[in-house]
Amino acid sequence: MYISNMVKGFSIVGISILGALGHNIGQLLVASMIVQNINMVGYLPFMLIASLLTGMFVGLISKYCYPNMTSFSNGLLTKNNNF
Repeated sequence: MYISNMVKGFSIVGISILGALGHNIGQLLVASMIVQNINMVGYLPFMLIASLLTGMFVGLISKYCYPNMTSFSNGLLTKNNNF
């Protein structure tokens, strides 16, 4: 996700989808190593479809919440420095 963030042309939705895809691929690879059965990779098409949907959902939510979170956190940090 960090590398895709540095490349121009990726929106926050695209970065989120790439993160979800990478997470599911890594999760299935580790699961197949633990179970010691490569047939776990057979779930990959279903997991990739699910990661596209969840990555898009998280990316869209982040796209609309991010501007509000930055203004909220800036106001919070300048008003209350008692931590």
